[in-house]
Amino acid sequence: MENPPPQQDTPQPPPTSGRKTKGSGGSATPLWLWLLLIGGFALIFWQFMPKTEMLVDYNPWFLDQVKKNNIKTISFQGVEIHGELRLEEPYSNPSSMTPTKVRKFYTYAPSEASIYPIELELRKNEVRIEGNPPNQATGLAWIMFLLPTFVLLGFIYLMMRRARDRFDGGNTP
Repeated sequence: MENPPPQQDTPQPPPTSGRKTKGSGGSATPLWLWLLLIGGFALIFWQFMPKTEMLVDYNPWFLDQVKKNNIKTISFQGVEIHGELRLEEPYSNPSSMTPTKVRKFYTYAPSEASIYPIELELRKNEVRIEGNPPNQATGLAWIMFLLPTFVLLGFIYLMMRRARDRFDGGNTP
C-alpha cells in the first residue's frame, strides 16, 4: 500500500460560480447625483439658519424709534414692517424680560391705515423706504414640491441599475 502524498498548506482558490465579478459590486454612483444630494442638504441647512431680525413690539418700542429718528431703512409689506436702526437699541422681550440689542427688526402694524402717518413721519426724516416684492415660495417650499419627484427618479435609476447588473452576467435563477 502506498501512502498518500503529504498535504501542502497552500490556500486553494475559491470555486468559481460562473459569475463575472465587477470589483465592488457595480458601477460607481455618478458625480451629478452626489452634487445634487450635497446641494439639497446645503439648501435645507441654509433655510433653517437663524434670522438676524428680531420681532419687536409695534407699540411702544417701534413708535419710539420712529420718534427718535433712529430708523435707517424700512420696508412695508401689508401690515408687516421690516427695518434697520441707525444705532442699536436695547429691547426687552415681554416673555424673557432680558434686554437684547436690536439692529434689524420686524413688527406688525395693527392695520394698514396706521402705517400712513408713520410713513409721512419717516419721509420727513429722510429715511430710505425700500420696496419689497410679494412673498414668494422659498427654497424649502421648492424642495417640498420637488422631493417626491427626485425620490421617484432615484428609485427608477436604482431599479434600472439592478436590472442592468442582472443582464451583465449576474446570477440567473
